Amino acid sequence: MKPLHFRSARTLGVASLSVVALSLAACGANDPSNDQGSTVYGSDSSQPSNAANASDHLGADGSGTQSGDPSQQNSKQKALASADSNGLCKTNQLEVTVTPEQGAAGTSYYNIVFENRSNRECALKGFPGVSLVKDNNGSQIGRSAQREEGIPAEAVALRPDEKAMASLGITRAELHGDACTPVQSTGVRVYPPEETLAAYVPLKATGCEGNVETLKIRPVQPYKPAPGTANAR
Repeated sequence: MKPLHFRSARTLGVASLSVVALSLAACGANDPSNDQGSTVYGSDSSQPSNAANASDHLGADGSGTQSGDPSQQNSKQKALASADSNGLCKTNQLEVTVTPEQGAAGTSYYNIVFENRSNRECALKGFPGVSLVKDNNGSQIGRSAQREEGIPAEAVALRPDEKAMASLGITRAELHGDACTPVQSTGVRVYPPEETLAAYVPLKATGCEGNVETLKIRPVQPYKPAPGTANAR
C-alpha cells in the first residue's frame, strides 16, 4: 500500500476530554461577517443520527506534502497509515464549529472546523457531508453539498487539540430565480469524512427546497485561521 502523505496542522496544547452528547447553540446570520461559530459534540451512540442519506456523504482518499516537526513524523505517519482501518477520526472525537470566511460573487463562504478533542491521534481525509437543516436538526433543506472537484484532497493527521477545516460555499437563494423556494435554516448537519454519524451546528442561512444546488464543499485541509483573528491556534 502506498503510504499517505500529509501536511501537519499547527500543534496546540494537549488536553484530554471525554466526549459526550452536547450542543452549544448559537445564532448567526446569512451574512458571513455577522455569523458566529457554533459547536457540537457528536453522540457516542453506535447508531447513526439523522443519517438516512449517509451513503451520500462518504469521504475520498487524498494525498499531500510532508511537513512539520521531524520529531512528530512517526506518530503522524502511523495515524495516516492506519486511516483506512481504525485511524480515521470519529464524529464523537471531534468538536465541530462553523466560522465565516468571506463572501464573493453571490456566494457566502464558511469554514467547517474539526478539532480533535480526544486523547489520541487520528486522521481526516476527503470530503465531509454537509446539508442545511431546519427545525433545529430536523428536516434537510434541498440537496446536500456537492463536492468541488479539481481540488487535491489531503490526509490531515490531528494530534489532540489540533484542527483541520473544509470550506463550504452557499450561493444566494435569489440567484436561482423561480426554481428556488427559499427556506431559512437553523443549522448545518455535518458528517466527517467516512462517518455515518452526523454533528449538528447551528447556522442561519437561506437554502432552497427541492433539487436546487446551493451548497459546494471542498475537501478537508490543514487548519488556517482567518487573517486578523484573535484565536489563531
